[in-house]
Amino acid sequence: MAKPRTGPKTASGATGGLSARVMSGDARTGSKLPVAPSANAKRTVKRKASADATPVDRVRRICLSLPDTAEKIAWGTPTFRIHDRIFVMYTDNHHRDARAAIWCPVPEGAQAAMVSADPEQFFVPPYVGPYGWLGIRLDRDPDWSAVAEFILEAYRIIEAKQAARRVAKGRRPTKR
Repeated sequence: MAKPRTGPKTASGATGGLSARVMSGDARTGSKLPVAPSANAKRTVKRKASADATPVDRVRRICLSLPDTAEKIAWGTPTFRIHDRIFVMYTDNHHRDARAAIWCPVPEGAQAAMVSADPEQFFVPPYVGPYGWLGIRLDRDPDWSAVAEFILEAYRIIEAKQAARRVAKGRRPTKR
């Protein structure tokens, strides 16, 4: 069995917290990695049945499973927040671009690496793209475990910024 490739790294040599599986070539193209049957095969089948949920339902379930998160409709679309700061924005046909996607912050260097590796799946979103956010298409059969990892990383990025702001203002960081 071939050893999985490690993905692009940031200038510092780190993948910025995203797992090697997300940053690997197979996850970027959206192809499914082979998985050995597990002892929880029945549970896996139940999860597959729920895979019929719409992309926004799946994003909502992932985002709201994280601590201290909330959904708020802004600009006519769902946004997901931690302490009232957006960490994921869902878009569907934004300015008639004919794609369902999420926009989320990624570690420095990851945006360029992901977009250059798979421009059909990843893109630089308008407005927030210059600030290091990544657009991830959800209408092209994405690898949902990779999408969940991007969402978790976005949550961590925004939570870390919020904690730094609280410390700078002389307040203690909140416990999770």
